[in-house]
Amino acid sequence: MEEVPTDPQTKGRSQYVGLPGEHYVVYSLLVRRFHASVVGGNVPNVDVLVSSGDGSSQISLQVKTSRWAYRRKRWGHEAYEWEVGSSAVGRHSTSHWYAFVDLQERNGSS
Repeated sequence: MEEVPTDPQTKGRSQYVGLPGEHYVVYSLLVRRFHASVVGGNVPNVDVLVSSGDGSSQISLQVKTSRWAYRRKRWGHEAYEWEVGSSAVGRHSTSHWYAFVDLQERNGSS
């Protein structure tokens, strides 16, 4: 398996973490017979559009992806953690959901 780029200019760039997470969510929805598509970055707060198989209901998703979300000793217990900007706090809707993806990478390599 190919290593994740470790060049200082590319390390940590969201496109190397966020896009794989978005595509994984789309894949996971498609195999469950939902219609799903990555928006492409031009829509604020929306990464994926999803529709039921018959098109009768739709939602938008914002995908939060972490290279390694697992925290062994966070506040005294095991936890998973994703960075979510302050603009997401308090934003909720029945038609806008969040998807959290853990790539399970350690030290920048798969």
